[in-house]
Amino acid sequence: MNTQGAETVVRATHGRPWMAGVRSSLTWVIAVVLTAVVTWWAASVTFARPTEETEMVEPQTVTVADATVDRSLSVGVTVAREVATIATNLLSGVVTQASSEYPVSEGEVVYTVGNVPVVAVQGSAPFYRELTVGNSGADVATLQAALQRLGYLAGAPDGRFGEATAGALRALQRDLGAPVTGAAGLGQFLAVPTLPSAITVGADIFQGALLSGGEDAVRGSTGDPEFRVTLSPDRFQQIPAEASFRVFFNEDQWDAVVSGSTVDENQNIILELSAPDGGEVCGDRCGDLPSGELTTLRGEAVIAAPQSGPAIAAAAIRSSSEGSPYVVLSSGERVDVVVRASQGGVAVVDGLAIGDVVVLPEGADPADGSSEGSSGESVE
Repeated sequence: MNTQGAETVVRATHGRPWMAGVRSSLTWVIAVVLTAVVTWWAASVTFARPTEETEMVEPQTVTVADATVDRSLSVGVTVAREVATIATNLLSGVVTQASSEYPVSEGEVVYTVGNVPVVAVQGSAPFYRELTVGNSGADVATLQAALQRLGYLAGAPDGRFGEATAGALRALQRDLGAPVTGAAGLGQFLAVPTLPSAITVGADIFQGALLSGGEDAVRGSTGDPEFRVTLSPDRFQQIPAEASFRVFFNEDQWDAVVSGSTVDENQNIILELSAPDGGEVCGDRCGDLPSGELTTLRGEAVIAAPQSGPAIAAAAIRSSSEGSPYVVLSSGERVDVVVRASQGGVAVVDGLAIGDVVVLPEGADPADGSSEGSSGESVE
């Protein structure tokens, strides 16, 4: 054993007593640091927020249902009406209430002068005088018929203004907040040929206007509405002779057929439309149409016979690399289909049963008539 070396180490240590303290301090510092690191790592592993898992998005599905679909072309339908002055104002004073256009029903106030409301009633005989007990004539019969329809007068109109007519008129005047006189003052009633009807108040009648009498009171349609579709020659070729039409107005849908045609100076074809029974396209809703001379409505020309059967959203139909349409059921099964008709985002198909659940392609919207690779046809 080399005792000399050992002695040298001992001497060195004993000769530098501070060195032992330094080493001891370093050892303590390193231990503290290591402990802190280990503690931090353990805490980070134990308390760290768990990594968010990727959210699984459930695929959208649609259920096959029974439906009827046809093919159609969008068209514009023009409604032409003759418009003229149908009543003249006979009151004088300040207008306290008026509007630019009214879809007016019988018994409604068209405008007010001072505290006197001007009321629309249906009739062809104009009001040209004050009507009171003892009067008789066509204008009295017009007033009586209106009072009867409004529920104020019993019995058939006889054209003679008696106490029963005066009593009915007083009841109406009370309900309208008008002066209760039992007489129909000159200018307090307007005879309109057809009601309900959209009528336009004359340009001189507006709130705050000072009237002296003689102004155009209201303008409205005086003839039957004419429904027309104007097509270019190329567009006309896309519509078969047996095509029917649909006309849309607000929430209404009116069926129509071609009743005649003409060609204008630009060689456009103008198709005249009527209801399938030969009447007006708008039926009993013509009075709701705007009062302008020309109104454009949305329409469709039905160019293929309706097809009925199992139907799904056209966006659910996919296309193979060969261009063949198919769908994927919720079970994962792929089913080839044949599209018989598609319109408005709905397709009638062969190959599916009512109640089948079909998976939409990723990103497809079931309310949309198209999707990537969709073979559904939507004709605009």
